[in-house]
Amino acid sequence: MAAKVVLAMLLSAALAAPAAAQSVEPPARSLELKLADVVEALAEYSVIYDSSKLFCAQYWGLTDYIERTITICGAMDFSLRKATMIHELLHVVSLKRSTKSEDQYTEAEIEAATHRIYAELYGEK
Repeated sequence: MAAKVVLAMLLSAALAAPAAAQSVEPPARSLELKLADVVEALAEYSVIYDSSKLFCAQYWGLTDYIERTITICGAMDFSLRKATMIHELLHVVSLKRSTKSEDQYTEAEIEAATHRIYAELYGEK
């Protein structure tokens, strides 16, 4: 019986390892969007505004790397279209800067950068 208690205590201690012993995620990378990035992306990609219910029910924006298009839901209000454009431009920049698929920014990193850049440009959230 005592052996079971000791085993249970050891197992409990192993499962509750201190934070220092647990793996720590690297700090989030910051994705910048410079004016040169915007000009290059817009020179390379066509921008399409699609107000159809079919598109807007599925997407706010969509970047097609093969066709080189950025499609934005045209039925959204102006502030959402601006934020979506920033978001899609960040996808283009992310792809351009990454040499391997592992280097590409995650959707969460792009979304965080979108909010930060929008707030810097427009002073809004």
